[in-house]
Amino acid sequence: MERLTEDAILALADRAQDTVFLVDRGGIVRYVSARCADTLGFALCLRGLDAPFE
Repeated sequence: MERLTEDAILALADRAQDTVFLVDRGGIVRYVSARCADTLGFALCLRGLDAPFE
């Protein structure tokens, strides 16, 4: 089975009808899909975030 690249995973997440959060093993939110603004009513841009989400 072929492994997906990070770009491919993020593209899938952005096209999903659901809100997608990617959280690392330390519990830090590293990515929120574009659908987040529609679903939760506010926009977050967490790509490249190096600090815990507060």
